[in-house]
Amino acid sequence: MPEPCYSFARALAFLADPTDTAARRAAELERNASHELAHRPVRGLIVPGDELARAMGTGANAGGAALVGQSNGAFAGALRAAAVVGRAGATMLTGLRGDLAVPTVTQGAPAYWLPEGGNVTPGTLTLSQGVMRPKTVAAAVPVSRRAMIQGNPDTAALVAADLLAALAHEIDAAALGASADPAAPEGLRQALAPAKVAFSGAGQRPTWAQASDLLRAVQEGNAADPVFILSPLMAHVLRTTFETTVERVLKDDQIADQPALITPAMPDTDLICGGFSDLIIGQWGGLDLRIDPAPGAASDTVTLRAFADVAFLVRRLSSFALGGVE
Repeated sequence: MPEPCYSFARALAFLADPTDTAARRAAELERNASHELAHRPVRGLIVPGDELARAMGTGANAGGAALVGQSNGAFAGALRAAAVVGRAGATMLTGLRGDLAVPTVTQGAPAYWLPEGGNVTPGTLTLSQGVMRPKTVAAAVPVSRRAMIQGNPDTAALVAADLLAALAHEIDAAALGASADPAAPEGLRQALAPAKVAFSGAGQRPTWAQASDLLRAVQEGNAADPVFILSPLMAHVLRTTFETTVERVLKDDQIADQPALITPAMPDTDLICGGFSDLIIGQWGGLDLRIDPAPGAASDTVTLRAFADVAFLVRRLSSFALGGVE
């Protein structure tokens, strides 16, 4: 007899009515998993991050199967696909417990060739230690209580996709340093502000030379696989404004022959270029789900709230460059 599998749909059905004996009994596996993961006070039910991602691929209409694997890194893979900083190459660390100390490099040691019979001269390697401390990010999705009770995998897949999209957008905004939430941690824009390049093109956009200067700065910092990130409005301006009679700054979703990723999480005034593997995104534990019945009580609609503990760390600031309007 095959081992029972975790069901996000059963977890939702239990959350819809924790007092329902049948739903409680059916969700025994899911409740036990929550108990194992609850290394901190919880609001409702802890769902393993992988299972939220896997749920996207369970329904016929989920549309997430191409993004979600079945390995232990499924949630990280789905978040990477959904978040623009993930697609840019950010390093994802999952399953963390406690604060995490990560070595960061401020100056690398030089390499050199030894003459015949020569001795090694110690180089200078300047390291510091960045500490990742989790902060809580939340997302909310309205859903019919009846749909949750039915435990339909298609419904669960849609809810999972909505939660993932909401979390990915806010993680993008915070990592880029563009979140509207004053409680959000500082991100790249704040860290790069002292060296920000002021744009001088028409309409306060970057000129071709200024965009190329951003790329040169991160290449001189030895950044791997540089990527540009910009807003839809800036992308529109750079696609339609010609630098010369034939050249545009943004062409075929590339700037200076490097990929350009577009997200509404980025401010319209700024442009970031970087090797995003030097941006670390950490996730602690699973996702804490809670049902809030109050907002839509009259219409039998509840709000499913998801809470996740995440943190950001830039290992090498020289891998990034920021330009924008002063």
